[in-house]
Amino acid sequence: MPNENARQIAPSEPQADELDTSADEAEYAAANAELEQSQQAIDRGFAEYMAQNMPPEVEELFFAEDKTQFFLEVERLKEDFVNEKLTPTVSKIVGLEGRINDKKQKRMLRDVEREFLTAHPDADVKAIYEYLENDVSPRDQARIKSMSRLDGLNEVYKLMNRGESKGGELPERIEGDYNDSVSTGYDDSDLPTSRY
Repeated sequence: MPNENARQIAPSEPQADELDTSADEAEYAAANAELEQSQQAIDRGFAEYMAQNMPPEVEELFFAEDKTQFFLEVERLKEDFVNEKLTPTVSKIVGLEGRINDKKQKRMLRDVEREFLTAHPDADVKAIYEYLENDVSPRDQARIKSMSRLDGLNEVYKLMNRGESKGGELPERIEGDYNDSVSTGYDDSDLPTSRY
C-alpha cells in the first residue's frame, strides 16, 4: 500500500525544467573567472615556462647581433603558450554562452506558445507553424515575422481560420447560358467550324 501512495505523489512533483539556465550561468561565471585568473597569471607562467623550456635555437638568437629575430620567436612561443592555456577555457565559455542563449530563446518561445494556447485552447501550434510556412504568401510571412511572437501567432491563427471557413464553400452558381448573358457581337455562322 505505501508503494501505491508513492506512485500517486510522484507525478505531481515538479520536474526539472530542461530550459533552466541557472546551472549553465553558474558554470559560465566560473569559466569567466578562471579565464581572468589565467590571463593575469599568463605572463608569469610564460616566463617560468621559458626559463625551463627555452629551445636552444632561440637561446642562440639572444646572442646574435640583431636581436629582432629572438624577440619575434619569443612572441611566437608566447602566442602558442597562451593559445594552449586559454583556448580550452575560451571554447568552454563560447559553448556555454551559445547554450544559455538557445535555452532562453526556447523558453521565451514556449512561454509565448503557452500564453497563446491559454487564449486559444483548441489551437494546434504545430499546424499554425506549418500553415505559416506552406500556405501564407511571402509578403504576409514577412509582415507576420516582423510582429511580436504572440501577435504573429494570433495573426496566423486568424488567417488559418478565415481560410478554413472559406475553403469549404463553392462559388455562387449563376443560372443561364453563356450566350444569354454575354453579347459577343457575332452569330454562330461566323465561327470557322460553321463555314464547312
